[in-house]
Parts: sequence; C-alpha cells; structure tokens
Amino acid sequence: MKIAILTDIHGNYPALSAVFSDIDSRADIEHTYCLGDMIGIGPNSNEVLEEIMYRKDVTAVSGNHEESVLKLLQGDDTLPGHEMIAEHHKWIGKQLKKENIKFIENLPQTLEVEIEGQKILMTHYHMKKGEREIIDETPSGLKLDARYEGSPYSLVCFGHHHPIHYEVHPLE
Repeated sequence: MKIAILTDIHGNYPALSAVFSDIDSRADIEHTYCLGDMIGIGPNSNEVLEEIMYRKDVTAVSGNHEESVLKLLQGDDTLPGHEMIAEHHKWIGKQLKKENIKFIENLPQTLEVEIEGQKILMTHYHMKKGEREIIDETPSGLKLDARYEGSPYSLVCFGHHHPIHYEVHPLE
C-alpha cells in the first residue's frame, strides 16, 4: 500500500492543489496523511482546511499553528514560543469559518496507524503530553532512535521543523 504524507501547508492553497493534483494522478496512492500546520502564514487557511476535510482519502492531525489559533479563539494566551506571531494567529482565527474551526477542534495530535502489519506514528512533532514545544535545531537519526527506543513503531512521520529529514535506521 502506498500513502502520501503532507505537512506544514501553512495556508498555501495553490501549492496544496498542485500536490493533490499530482497525488490524484497516481492511482497507486491509497491514502494521504496530513501532519498539521495546515493554517497560518499563507492567506488561504479556509481553502486548505476545506480541501483536506472534504476529501475522503485524507486523515489529518493538529499542528502547533492550529493549537495556537484555537487557544486564542478560546480567550487563552498563545502557545509558549508563539508570542511573536500571536497577532497573525488572531487574524487567522477571525478569518476561519465556523465549520473549519470545528474541524480543527476535533483533530487529534497524533495518529497511530497500522499498514501491512507495520505500526506507524503520525505526528506534527515529537512531544510527549505536557511537554513544551522545543525544536531540535540539529535533529539526527540517532536522537530520534533514542526518543522512540522501545516504542512499537516501525516508522515515525512528522513535520514542524521545515528542513527535510530522511533518516533510515534498520529495525531490530
């Protein structure tokens, strides 16, 4: 089974449309997972959310931009580390349609899926409940191996830190 992984779309609907056009042209991709940060930065957060939520072949998780906007919409302070973009997140929150807010309110922070007997973790970033978001500026496969040591996952898919990571480590 082939899947597609999307992450950190950040309101860029033209790019998302191009990616879905490519995915749709490939008959062998059965499902798409979106790993959060669908909103913010770009101007088309509503369009991005609607494209993702109305496709039956897409499952999404929440990212830090969704979480931050939701906190502000609920009258709370922004997420720690997001103070510099709080005004932007307030603006995004005012632009979002009610049904799109409801969609992001119901997103899980992680998904555990099993594909062809392999357990896969889909997440926006490597955080345990209650942890403060801290980006590892020098990620490595060894650090990720240590973080997930003893976990049941054959594969961990994540976004958040925008450089491309491709780490392959043999399973024991």
